[in-house]
Amino acid sequence: MIFLAFDAMNSSKLRRAAALLVIMVALAVSSCAVTRIGGAPETTSFRLTGAAVIIRSDFGSVEVVPVPPTGGPDHEVRITRWFEVEKTAGDAHAEWAKEGDDTIRLGGVCSGVIIDCRLRHRIEVPADLPVKIKAESGSVVASQFTAPLEIDVSEGNINLDRVSGPVELATSNGSMRAERLTSERVAAKAVDGYVILEFDRPPADVATRSTRGNTTIRLPAADYRVKTDLSSAKSTITVGQDADSEHRIAAKVSDGKLRVEPV
Repeated sequence: MIFLAFDAMNSSKLRRAAALLVIMVALAVSSCAVTRIGGAPETTSFRLTGAAVIIRSDFGSVEVVPVPPTGGPDHEVRITRWFEVEKTAGDAHAEWAKEGDDTIRLGGVCSGVIIDCRLRHRIEVPADLPVKIKAESGSVVASQFTAPLEIDVSEGNINLDRVSGPVELATSNGSMRAERLTSERVAAKAVDGYVILEFDRPPADVATRSTRGNTTIRLPAADYRVKTDLSSAKSTITVGQDADSEHRIAAKVSDGKLRVEPV
């Protein structure tokens, strides 16, 4: 909205100027009509023959879901995507493609005068295959995986729920939260973001590293071998400790706070 201030002596001239300005703004808006693209889900599937599923995402959020294996040498990976764009000019489209025997690349283009550009994927992966995800920008969500899971996000958050397989997580300019874990081994690294790991069963080996962010590890009742490496950081450890325990916790925090506490 445009507000004009004027005095009584020049009111008529300013009224004419204001009217002309309104006309010019209306013409400018009408010449830059907003175009809306997408909204309805699109689905495709890829058949892979590798020993793992590798997903590389340029931007947009990713949710991976385990499904029953189909059997045989080929593995079907099914993807549903939602792509929504509002633009006045430029190019906007989504892309997906198979690369080699085990890799799926996701992404697209949003260039020009873009008001809003949103891309979301839901990926169904055979439950017996290890999954590796490398995302440049956007959040990654995974739940109920029993196979090894490796997630690396350059700019975005990671969220896990009810995962029991080995886990490796890394994020920059983002945070990670993993709940109801029963994994034996978890490695997590975050830069400029927090780390929260919550276990339903005592793990064998947990290694975390955070820079400019807090780390919280919540553990079931047991004694743990806890090792910390703190730089400009403070720690609060309230779980039982035993230097000979088979449950190892190693946490390194730079410029933040560390909490190791009971669930």
